This record gives sequence, C-alpha cells and structure tokens, in this order.
Amino acid sequence: MINLLEGVPGSGKSYEAVTYHVIPALKAGRKVVTNLPLNLQAFRAVNPDWCDLLEIRRGPQPICGSWDAEAANRGEPAYLVGKFPDGVDPDLMHKGKPAVAAPMGQRLFAGVWDFYDEWRGDGNIGPLFVIDECHVSFPREQIRKGKMTPDEVIQWFKISRHFGADVLLMTQRMRALEEDVAGLAEMHIRVRKATFLGKSDQYVRKVFAGLRGGEVSSDLRPYKPEFFGFYKSHTQGAAVIEAAAQDVAPDNVKWRRASLAMFGVAGLGALWIAYDFFWATPKPKPEVQRPAAQAIRPIRNAVPASTIDVPAGPPVAMQVATTVPPLHAVSVPVVDAHPEPMQARGLHLAGCMVMTGRTSCVLTVSQNGQPVFSVTDADLVSMGYKWQRLADCVAVVTWRGRERTVICDLPQIGMAVAGASASASVQADAEASAVRTVPMPDPRPHDPQLVTVKDVVGQWRTGDLPH
Repeated sequence: MINLLEGVPGSGKSYEAVTYHVIPALKAGRKVVTNLPLNLQAFRAVNPDWCDLLEIRRGPQPICGSWDAEAANRGEPAYLVGKFPDGVDPDLMHKGKPAVAAPMGQRLFAGVWDFYDEWRGDGNIGPLFVIDECHVSFPREQIRKGKMTPDEVIQWFKISRHFGADVLLMTQRMRALEEDVAGLAEMHIRVRKATFLGKSDQYVRKVFAGLRGGEVSSDLRPYKPEFFGFYKSHTQGAAVIEAAAQDVAPDNVKWRRASLAMFGVAGLGALWIAYDFFWATPKPKPEVQRPAAQAIRPIRNAVPASTIDVPAGPPVAMQVATTVPPLHAVSVPVVDAHPEPMQARGLHLAGCMVMTGRTSCVLTVSQNGQPVFSVTDADLVSMGYKWQRLADCVAVVTWRGRERTVICDLPQIGMAVAGASASASVQADAEASAVRTVPMPDPRPHDPQLVTVKDVVGQWRTGDLPH
C-alpha cells in the first residue's frame, strides 16, 4: 500500500511519520527502510531489537542484477539477481551478492534496486519504506526539466504488492511529485502546524481518499515531547528554533476570548437570577392608603353677608335652583349563599316530547345572545330548580322562590339577560337618569280571540288555567 504525507516545512511530517508509522511498524516486528534522520540510540534505549529492524539509507544501493517487470506478471521474479547485461562485470559484493555500483549522480531511491530487500516477516510481509522529501527522488517531469523518474521505478510502484512492501512518501508539495507515482496512493495525509489557531503545540491532520479524493477525517493532534528524541527535525544538524511573528493574533483566538468573556457575564447573570428567585427574601409590598375624604373648604375671597345690600321691604322667598340632583341611596347587593346555577344566562325552550308516558323538555342555555349548551328539565330539577310545564312552548322555572318564564324563542343580544344579578338592576336604575325617554307607540287593540303568553302565565298564577 502506498500512502502520501504532505506538509510544509515545520508542519510535523517527521513527527507524524515517526510516531504513527515507524514506531508502530517496529512494535509489530516489521523492518523499516528510511532516509529519515532517526536517533538510533533512542530506539536502542527503548528496545535493542528495534535497531536490527532499522535500515537508514544515505545513498543509492548497488545493482545486483537485472530488472524485468513483465516477469512479475508471469509469476516469475522481477529481480534477476546475478544476471547482468552483457559487458557488465560485477566488481563488488553487496549483502553477500555480486554487484556493481549505482550510476554516478543517481538520486536516493531513484533506482529500482533501492527497493530490493529479501527480508520477510510474518505472512510474507515485506519492509516498510519511509521516504522523506520524495519529490527529490521522484520529480515531476514538467516541474524539473531534464530530471525525471525512471520508468523502472514507476513499474516497481505499480507492482509493489508483489513484494509485500508498503511505502510512505513524504513531501512538501504534492504537485512536485511524479503524478504516475502519486496517483497510486490509497491514502493522502496533510499536516499543518496549528499556529494559525493559536496552538503552537498542536497540528491539524486531515486524511483524504487518494491523491484527489474527498476528505475522510480531520483531527487536531498534540505534539508529544516524549517522541522528539527519536528523530531530528532538520537533516542539516541540530533543530532550529523558528521565529514566529509576534503581532499576529488569529481571529478565532480573539473570538474565543470574547466568547469566554460573554459566557462569564452570562453565568454571573444566571447566578444572580437564581439567587433572586430561590434564596432572596421577598420584600413586603407597601400598603396602599386610600385618600381621606377631602374636607369642604370655604371659598376664598367670599363676600361677607354684611356687605350685601338687601332692599327694604317685605321678605321675599328666594328660590335656589338645585344644580345637582339628589343622590339616591344605592344598596349594596348581598351575596347569595346559594347562587343560581343559571344566573346571568338565558333559558330557551327548544321543544318537548313524550317518552314512555313521561314528557321530557329540552332547553337551550345562552350567554350574550349565543347558544352555549343544552339541558333537559330533569337536569334543571337535579340542579335544584322547580320545573312546571304550562303549555307546549311555555314553562316556569323557579329557584328558591324566584320565578322565571321560559318560552320557545331564540337567543338575542340585549341590554339585560333574564336572571341577571341585582347589581345590574341597581346600575340600570343609577343610569336611568342619563337615558333619554322615547315615547312608546300606541298599543294595538286587544283581540279577545288571541291567547298570548302573558295570558297563559296569568291564568297559571291565578289558578284559572284549564287542565
């Protein structure tokens, strides 16, 4: 499997590679071939066996034979060890095998024999190749004129699974890497130091599906100091302390500080409201004092009676026009201990029917001229009313001596409702003086053959109603 690791200088590529790729491979007992500036003493201090699995490359490897990529498709070895082209005589030994030196000027990992290794682990797994600054070994032809990645190296990457090898390619800029190699990557990791977030001790790690695939995951990882001793962050020697701009403050840091301040103020306000609601002692409400009756004061600059000249003569009775009519005493209504259930509501007889020898009547209850619900005469009796049906459309309902006539009519909006309280009558009497009197029209001549509701009620009250 081929993976890409991209990041600008100082972003944490070496930390990511050592912490999450090199050390886990060594823990699993796998050989690691790399050009990273690792500190072998630190690895030996942790586990001496790890040094036997580490191979640090500083130059190209000798050539031990020929390369045939088509042989891998035939199920034959692609590395033809010991078989050199005609005219090539091996002049040195490499890992116990005859070899010739790599061509002059060849870059590290720029030859197919740089990936030749006979080590195999459990499950016939090959070594892990971690190549730092891989854009130098595998440059893009359009970027570096005259320097290109050899075809045999591209062929090896395409059939790397035949050798059980995995490769981690580290670069500063992915566009500088040979596209035929980068396009084979299964996972693309991008790292960047979180200085723009105000966190210089952390870095942002994003994982993409392949070279141009979508983002798979993103997280913020800390730099753990215990891993710094396993490598040097700069290949030229000691680590360099980078100077950071002192006048740059990220916007998210400013917003974070402002949000913390706002949350603090909101928290104090919530605590004050909670204290005032749950624990504070309520203040007694001041008593409202009614203003005392104003005393009648004498009129200023009044003319004394002695200064008024009264003409001589017989006493004359003086008439004084009263400008204010006398106030009638208004009686305060007494609250009834047994209020009427249908008080201030109208009763309207809807109809009666005979069932099993018993007559049952249905009444409509209205309020403000609108029907509200319906009751029966049995319901009124259960409420405490006395019910007496006089005719098909006339009945009398009695509540504790107060009679109410019920007829077959419709609810109407009017000034008063049958059964209203006494206070309404008192108010009507008090306002009677302000109502303009309108003469009533002449009554119609009474027809002796016409029986009205008034006649039926009068006959019932006098006992002359025929049975």
